Amino acid sequence: MLFYFTNVFFFLNSNTKGRALCTQNIKKMSLKIGIIGGGQMSTALTTGIVTSGLTPAANVSVSDINKSSLDTLSAKVRGIKTTTNNAECITGVDVIIIAVKPQYAAACLAPLINVQSNQIVLSIMGGITLAQLTSMLKGKGKIVRAMPNTPALIGKGATGYCFTPGGNVTEKDAAIVEKVLSSVGTVVCIPESLINTLTAVSGCGPAYVFMFIEALADAGTRGGLPRATAQQLAAQTVMGSGALVLSSGQHPGQLKDNVCSPGGITIEGVAALERLGFRGTVIQGCEAAARRADEMSRPPASKL
Repeated sequence: MLFYFTNVFFFLNSNTKGRALCTQNIKKMSLKIGIIGGGQMSTALTTGIVTSGLTPAANVSVSDINKSSLDTLSAKVRGIKTTTNNAECITGVDVIIIAVKPQYAAACLAPLINVQSNQIVLSIMGGITLAQLTSMLKGKGKIVRAMPNTPALIGKGATGYCFTPGGNVTEKDAAIVEKVLSSVGTVVCIPESLINTLTAVSGCGPAYVFMFIEALADAGTRGGLPRATAQQLAAQTVMGSGALVLSSGQHPGQLKDNVCSPGGITIEGVAALERLGFRGTVIQGCEAAARRADEMSRPPASKL
């Protein structure tokens, strides 16, 4: 167990300085990027890549079988190229982003016979492992796996990514991936062994947070606040609390203690939540999500 955690720590910290230097050198680099899929995450990435100034809109191509999705995206991010041909989308680009639902992975990747050894292939498909991607692409390209979340739609995402240590993904490649993903929020690099846990926390986390906001708003409404007011207060409270955790650097437990006066109102509510298993329930929810992610990552035969 100690060996495992030592190696995870080494993975998370090795070459970080070199990657940071590479990232600085990419700031003025005009990457050519091809995105397969025209859904929500594709829209988020396309918008972030262009508005962040990472590369001009003319350097971004998006493909989707649904032309209406492409038309909607073109209207939102003007100047990008669109096509219904995946092979055309990836020709001559530096980074290929696979942004389709995992059930379409095989059908989407099978025609991509022209992937070049120097192209970065960044998959944001949930449950599709690096080994599976390598097999589907016949070992072509520099394969990276990532898991963004829906706040990326407003540039406030949290994304984890991984690649095979000792493989053909260089520090410069990893720096390029970080620049692309950081255009929609915070980015962390982790070993693939932790990607399903990350999925359960930050990938699924927005759903849990939305449920919490809804519950807070319900409580406010039950107490007499107008529904719109209760929802506004609940959402702002969650947003402000998250920002305070990030900016203060303090442990969430300490920030919680700061609000709980002896014999006061907040500690009474905290005690009630603890009696009902609030934190344990959240942990169990994440564990269930991680188990499901593990199941989805296995080859079909092993699910029988």
